[in-house]
Amino acid sequence: MSEIVVRPLAQSDHADWRRLWTDYLTFYETKLPEEVYAITWKR
Repeated sequence: MSEIVVRPLAQSDHADWRRLWTDYLTFYETKLPEEVYAITWKR
């Protein structure tokens, strides 16, 4: 079994995070303004 590692996000994670976030919103059939992406990533 693979080990699960939880760590803070790094800038290098941004592209993968954005893809997952976009897929999440698509699944729930919703859209958010671009500024929400930026605000959410900064958190």
